Amino acid sequence: MIREVNAKELKEITKEGLHLVDIYGSNCSPCKYLAEVLESFDIDYPFVSILKLNADENPELRRELQIFGVPTILLYKNGEIIERQVSSMSFEELEEFLAPHLYD
Repeated sequence: MIREVNAKELKEITKEGLHLVDIYGSNCSPCKYLAEVLESFDIDYPFVSILKLNADENPELRRELQIFGVPTILLYKNGEIIERQVSSMSFEELEEFLAPHLYD
């Protein structure tokens, strides 16, 4: 299930476990493409926690996380960012991005 979160929820939810976070912009075409990819990914990988955060509505967190472009994908594990990708991804690229972290 894909869940839209705010800055406070993001910090709380990502404290434990593995979470894929999509930082997106409201009027960003690559962000809209990635949203479609994430919808498909969520169907095939329902055990992966997918969170979405609107960069436009969370400027302080965007600065704190050093988000300079959208879409940005962050992979959190137990409260730490372990991977970062700035750009949209295809389904296959998303699988490759996550694969090393799914079963460790």
